[in-house]
Amino acid sequence: FSGSEKNLQHPDVLKLAELAENIGIDFRVVLLMRKAEELVISDIWHRHFNIGHPKMYEERVLENNAASIYTTIATMDPKFYSCTQYDDATFSTADHVGSLMQIPTLKETLQGIMHVRKANATVHLPKRHERYIQTLRAFNSAINELCSKSLGHV
Repeated sequence: FSGSEKNLQHPDVLKLAELAENIGIDFRVVLLMRKAEELVISDIWHRHFNIGHPKMYEERVLENNAASIYTTIATMDPKFYSCTQYDDATFSTADHVGSLMQIPTLKETLQGIMHVRKANATVHLPKRHERYIQTLRAFNSAINELCSKSLGHV
C-alpha cells in the first residue's frame, strides 16, 4: 500500500470477513480514530509523505482514505466493528476492545508497540491545509456517528 497509486489501494473488508467466516475465523474490525489535525501533522510534517509527489498529494490520499473508511463501516453490521481513539495514551479502552476481539492481553500488547506522543506546543497549520482538515473533520464526524451504533463503541 504505497507508491503513486496508494490512494486507490483499499482492502475489501467485506470480502476479508466473508473469507474469514468461511474458514471458521470470527472476523472483527477495530477502527482507530484520529483527529484531522493530527493526521495532517503526522503524515505530512513528521513523516513527509508528500515528498516526491505532486503538491497536496498526501492530503488527497487522506481524504480518499476517510471516504473509503466511512463507506466500508457504513456497509458493515455494527456488531462486527469497534471504534476507539488513537490518541488515548493510557489505552483506557483497550481492555474493552480486547474483550470484544477475544484478545485479553490487547492493552499490554498495544503499550509495547505503540508510542502515543502528546504535543506540548500548539501547531499552526498553513492555510492551504484548512480545507483538507475541514473535510477530514466532516468524515470523522460521520464515522463517529456510525461508531456510536457499534457493539464495541466506547
